Amino acid sequence: QHAEEYRQKYKQMLGLDLLSDENCPSPCLTRLGSDAEQEIYRLITYVTPELPMYGLLFVPYGAERAPLVVAQHGGGGTPELCSDLHGANNYGGMVRRCLARGAVVLAPQLLLWNFKEEMERQRKYPHAYARIRLDNELKRFGLSMTGVEIGGIMKAITYLTTLPFVDGERIGMLGISYGGYYTLHTAAADPRIKAAYAMSCFNDRDVYSWQDFCYKNSGYTFQDAEVAALCAPRKLFVSLGKNDLVFDYSRALDEGERVRKYFDAFGCPQNYVFDLWDGGHTIRDDDLGLDFLFSAL
Repeated sequence: QHAEEYRQKYKQMLGLDLLSDENCPSPCLTRLGSDAEQEIYRLITYVTPELPMYGLLFVPYGAERAPLVVAQHGGGGTPELCSDLHGANNYGGMVRRCLARGAVVLAPQLLLWNFKEEMERQRKYPHAYARIRLDNELKRFGLSMTGVEIGGIMKAITYLTTLPFVDGERIGMLGISYGGYYTLHTAAADPRIKAAYAMSCFNDRDVYSWQDFCYKNSGYTFQDAEVAALCAPRKLFVSLGKNDLVFDYSRALDEGERVRKYFDAFGCPQNYVFDLWDGGHTIRDDDLGLDFLFSAL
């Protein structure tokens, strides 16, 4: 009964309500090239007038009013990595598997590079790579890295739905690890997303209370179950690998069960799947989650 009221409180918690389009430059879409199946573009949108956000856009040949899927990389990732354009990865071909189903795919870049191999670059460019430092600065003024980056994804969606080859009524999102976290949290903020496939991140935030996973009063108001509740009655597929070495799936079981009552209240229990499978920190080998995602698109 009060879902939209809670959605506004959730957006205020992240600082999304502080972002606007005022004085922002227009998005810029630049063709980079093509391969056998699709054309590839660089998309630049502006979260604020000073802050551009980058992504790769893949458009299958002949796409016309096609569904749009946002494919989100995880920690240490890039659009190129999760799209199999550069380097070995754990993304299981998720971008190309969506393209094979006829979707236009956006792979945004998030600031998720706080890893050992980036330490030298962090010393040389301390602001550019210091995610936690930037998150601290943003939270001093009522924002957060999560809110800023979700705001950028939402602005990219707004722009892409103006293009003739995208059907703005058929939007989905999927991601792994941090990408799964952003999938869940972006779908909660943006009702235009009809279905979400969140992999390898949903859990108990009392256990995994990482600094950039925490917001003012989030422990009282928006644990992962309540964020998932904001996705109802739209489709949500939460997937956890029993052999995931990053997040212990067993700590997520109670949290996953708490979600069901919200979908039951909307009369659509079939729209929520809490999936445990025998894999690791990646997408399912089979198409169970993708079939669920695309059934709404």
